[in-house]
Amino acid sequence: MQQEKQKLRVLIQPAPGGFTAVCLELSLAAEEKDKIKVADGIAKLINANMSSVNDKTPTEALRFDAPKEFFEMYDQGKVYDFSPELSQKVTERYVGIEYRIG
Repeated sequence: MQQEKQKLRVLIQPAPGGFTAVCLELSLAAEEKDKIKVADGIAKLINANMSSVNDKTPTEALRFDAPKEFFEMYDQGKVYDFSPELSQKVTERYVGIEYRIG
């Protein structure tokens, strides 16, 4: 039985000199000067991270959650509408990415 695909969640936050973005499920982070660049930057990191994954590796084995407080900030954040181009390796495992500003 194939498991239903999940969305990756990304929390974007203001930081000194710009913004940070953290992918909560993969514990990847990016930092840029504006929201669009940081959203694009984290999508590129996700694509690069997934390109190195063996196709037979279970999706659950890739999960490395960010600290609990990041999930709480994400839940309280506002949706940020951004649709990056995702690689085939990402879309094979995940529905997409949902961004929120915390």
